[in-house]
Amino acid sequence: MLFSPQLAIRRARSAASGGGTTPTTWNAGDSTNVTLTGSNLIATVGSGSGGVRGVASLSTGKYYFEYTYAIHTNSFNTGIALASASVTGSTGTGIAYVTRSSGGIFVNGTDSGSALGLIAQGAVVGIAVDFSANLIWFRIAPSGAWNGDGSANPATGVGGVDISSISSGPLFPIFFGASGDAVTANFGATSFTGSVPSGFSSGFLG
Repeated sequence: MLFSPQLAIRRARSAASGGGTTPTTWNAGDSTNVTLTGSNLIATVGSGSGGVRGVASLSTGKYYFEYTYAIHTNSFNTGIALASASVTGSTGTGIAYVTRSSGGIFVNGTDSGSALGLIAQGAVVGIAVDFSANLIWFRIAPSGAWNGDGSANPATGVGGVDISSISSGPLFPIFFGASGDAVTANFGATSFTGSVPSGFSSGFLG
């Protein structure tokens, strides 16, 4: 096997920040009313409400990953969550997420006041999380404004939404929605639509 400096740097960053080196997937054993396909990266909700968490979790370091809104209703939501949070997002407690209908960003059931605007079908949402500083940024990839604010920038730590209210344990990727909603997660196994912010690891690694 040829030596890859890029892979070595990625592994070193992941080890230093508490993550592994393998992109995670959705967890079939931690889901409700969801069918997984595409190597457990595509999640589709059956009739009614449903949701799924990822296999891996993180509590330190900086990571970037993306969700493609393949098919959606106004109930489509993506983000990160505690293991104790309802996987269907029934209360919003223990979850930091962006909602499809308004692009509003919510943390622990409370509107953060930041919003991306309506998220169109087929859009890709990029998420940058600084787990150590308890901050999160969302944008429409590849070049939308982070958290709907032109001055926000994960690379400089500016304009992040505070997620300290859900920092009591490791956080997992989460998707929840209604009948027919489908999301494709990119946790780092393939190239991203948007650029990874400087200082962030490429993917949600476990």
